[in-house]
Amino acid sequence: MHINNQISPYTAHTPANQPNVQNDSSASANAGDTFTLSKDGQNIEQKWQTFAEQYDVTNINQQQINQLTQGLFDAGLLSTTEMMIMGAPLSMNTEQTGSVDLLSDMKHTLDLSTPTLNAEQKHNYQSVIDILQNLADKRMR
Repeated sequence: MHINNQISPYTAHTPANQPNVQNDSSASANAGDTFTLSKDGQNIEQKWQTFAEQYDVTNINQQQINQLTQGLFDAGLLSTTEMMIMGAPLSMNTEQTGSVDLLSDMKHTLDLSTPTLNAEQKHNYQSVIDILQNLADKRMR
């Protein structure tokens, strides 16, 4: 059995993990400082924006969830664990065609499951919620 422990190249949920952020200002840090993203960072942001425009995570069906999850994973924007959590079937009924608010459902699942989850599992679910929130926020821009 092969286990892939590769870390997603974009797991930025804190400023310390942002890809190649460069400060254009030579002055000390203050509210007026500016920064630019490297070309790689801009490409990653464009990928996120493209997925946000293609998929509404507050109104999405299982087929779209599967496509979104696979696309994010293939683009290197989701870890294997995040892909498994986000792409989990909504129902045992494989013919379910209705749309759901995946972001709200994930938040609700985390709230209900918190007493039974260990710290790593909670972190993984919160990571998926953060990703979904990021997509929802980008879609609204």
